[in-house]
Amino acid sequence: MYHYHTPNIADQGWKAFPAAGGSNLDSLRRGKGYSVFVREATIPTTWELTGNPIQGNFSFALTPDTGLSNDGWNLIGNPYASAIQWTDGISGGWSSSGVGNYIWVRENSGSGSTWKTWGNGTGDEDFGGIIAPGQAFWVQTTSGSPTLTITENAKYSGQGTFYRTASSFTNSLTVALSNGTLTDKTYIKSSEYGSDSYFKTEDAVKQPNSYFNLSSRSEDGISLAINIVGEEFCEKTVPLRLNNATPGNYSLSFKGLDNFYHGLKASLRDTYSDTEHLITENFTYSFSVTTDTLTQGDRFVVVMNKPEVRTDLQVTGSAECENDAIVKIEGAQAGVLYQLFDGETVLSEKVGVSAGGDLIEFSVSKALVGYGSSPLTIKAGFAGCDAISMEEAVTVVIDTVGVPEISLTENDQLTTSVNDADSYEWFMDGVLITGESSNSIVPPGEGEYLVKVTRGTCAETSETFNYLTTGLEEAEGNKVTIFPNPFEDRITIVLNGSKAKEIKLRDMVGRLLYSVEVKDGEQEISMDLTSLSPGAFILNVGSGRYKIIKRK
Repeated sequence: MYHYHTPNIADQGWKAFPAAGGSNLDSLRRGKGYSVFVREATIPTTWELTGNPIQGNFSFALTPDTGLSNDGWNLIGNPYASAIQWTDGISGGWSSSGVGNYIWVRENSGSGSTWKTWGNGTGDEDFGGIIAPGQAFWVQTTSGSPTLTITENAKYSGQGTFYRTASSFTNSLTVALSNGTLTDKTYIKSSEYGSDSYFKTEDAVKQPNSYFNLSSRSEDGISLAINIVGEEFCEKTVPLRLNNATPGNYSLSFKGLDNFYHGLKASLRDTYSDTEHLITENFTYSFSVTTDTLTQGDRFVVVMNKPEVRTDLQVTGSAECENDAIVKIEGAQAGVLYQLFDGETVLSEKVGVSAGGDLIEFSVSKALVGYGSSPLTIKAGFAGCDAISMEEAVTVVIDTVGVPEISLTENDQLTTSVNDADSYEWFMDGVLITGESSNSIVPPGEGEYLVKVTRGTCAETSETFNYLTTGLEEAEGNKVTIFPNPFEDRITIVLNGSKAKEIKLRDMVGRLLYSVEVKDGEQEISMDLTSLSPGAFILNVGSGRYKIIKRK
């Protein structure tokens, strides 16, 4: 029986247990993995273990990483009398620091040995990370002070066998090499955390089988069982490494492309035959290995390309009065990033969807585009690729309109201060005046007038304007004279015996502008109205009410 110490530290490699000179009554260490050499080749060998089962949390003793790609290996064992399931070492009942995301199990059979790998939901689906009671497995440490703890939550409720069937992996391409009898697999997965170079915490290095081996190669030449590549690319090449294959007929088969990165296109390049073949779901490529070393090794390359970006999607824009506009993209393409522009000005962050056909909405700030009509463009592209413009621009209109003010013109018309509205509605004493839809009207009679103006999605209504049809209203006995009327800067008021104590000047809405007290015996008052704007005004003299007009 043997246990393992990682190379490059004291007592490196496989060590006998019990140690030389030790006792065969020595106890197995909890949580440590052992490899047993059975010398009896024909009669089954039975092992009996005694002791108290472990319950509760358990922390493994680990040897550290020394910085090399193929060190930090620790053979540990399932400490429970129950099957457990590995996830990634940091969830599902596991916690760790300085430990990679994968585990490895070596399976021995009469035809040799092969390695099963699992982590991050990717790997050999007949293994699936299920570790039976008494099963040893490998982890790889990535720091000088690694820790790994398991809790009861990691226990697996199934039968505790070594194998299970897993569902299809997302963004994971399974490549299998077979000679018709034996099979080896490698996995290529896309992730935002991936890298073209080897990354010990994300990638799983290839462990050699006793027969042929298939792996993918990182950019820095590391053979990987599970290769986590980045998502930001237009075209990516991943070399495959085939070694230790004896001459004969072989095949490469591919599975998972339909679940890989939203319509990814891939092909297999055979550098020996100088051919390239489109990979489809369950595609199989047959070939031969001979004594020529070029028929294996780095003969094959997987070439991956992002799909074409659709530029014919339906795009609409809308806005409520004086609010930010909304731009919508119907049927957005999965994995594509969309961004909104006003000319060269960026109006939004890049936005994408995980599933095809979803709706994307942009909020367009009125502070960026201003009021009125703005033609905007949308650029779309996969991360790592050049963005292209959608076929049609989208126009957003953010409307605004001021509150109208009614004034009286010299020719006795009512007009509004808003001259470019889409529509006008005039009201007299609360009733709509039919047929009046321009920015000015000839008032049909004395009364209170309102105007409602509309521009796009905006509508505003004026304050009430009191219109008088006569130029002079006198209480009985009043004989007040006002001149000149119309005037330019000053008016003179002759009371002619009126008992008025105060003179008030108001605008046509009724707001007080001036107030003059009449002194005892005063019969003629002059008012300087130079500061007034041209228009109509109401002059109250005692109980009399008079309309006066200032010229431009």
